[in-house]
Amino acid sequence: MKVNNKIETVHKKLIVSCQALPAEPLHSSFIMGRMALAAKEGGAAGIRANTKEDIAEIRKNVDIPIIGIVKRDYPDCKVYITPTMKEIDELMEVKPEIIAIDATKNLRPNGVTLDEFYAQIREKYPDQPLMADCSTYEEAIHADELGFDFIGTTLVGYTDQSKDMKIEQNDFELIKEIVKNVLHFLQSENKNSAIYKYKVQTDCLNGQSLNDYKPSKFNGFAINIFYNQQGKVEAINFARDNYMATIYNGKLNCVKGGKSIKSIEKK
Repeated sequence: MKVNNKIETVHKKLIVSCQALPAEPLHSSFIMGRMALAAKEGGAAGIRANTKEDIAEIRKNVDIPIIGIVKRDYPDCKVYITPTMKEIDELMEVKPEIIAIDATKNLRPNGVTLDEFYAQIREKYPDQPLMADCSTYEEAIHADELGFDFIGTTLVGYTDQSKDMKIEQNDFELIKEIVKNVLHFLQSENKNSAIYKYKVQTDCLNGQSLNDYKPSKFNGFAINIFYNQQGKVEAINFARDNYMATIYNGKLNCVKGGKSIKSIEKK
């Protein structure tokens, strides 16, 4: 995904949810647009909104990033936040800066797994930033391994596997553990640029190019690609077991057990 500078404006800032379902008193795209304006005037840097109609109306009132979702119930299915490609296609008509989907272990309609659904989205809309709405630590880590651009604890307490959990437990311990263990925004040595880290995790590439590769379960081998804000590759890192090799600024550095064992500079 190429870095979207507009998304950067929400970093460490408030995102306000402006949503009302059909059975609720404030249900109206017009009202959601005014609520979003009020949220922005109150200091919100981003909006989370439901349905393409609400998003289109909100766009008329504010110019801040939007996390788009579609809440829709399907028979015999516990997943209701952007559960199928139908909802993804609807959202892409208005192109929110980020699309959020249920990233729990629960199956989507017709028994589709999260892994299968994620692959479908990436195949059709490879450059669309995606947010994972998770309910447990394990789901957050798995979403990160799949390649989601943003990880959220949105569904903590709302699933069977998290029904006894509260996000504020133990001074927000769950969030702290997730932040500690997922790949996310990194600062480069150059304070004027930002590096973003994307990870491909696989048993073996089996002769495929990275562009064609569909990640499987992580087994200790990682390829990390670092981009700057202009979308240019800054560095590539290969890691397996206790070894790591990094190419950065024309220099190859090889590390074993945390100690440098070889350094080669491009001439």
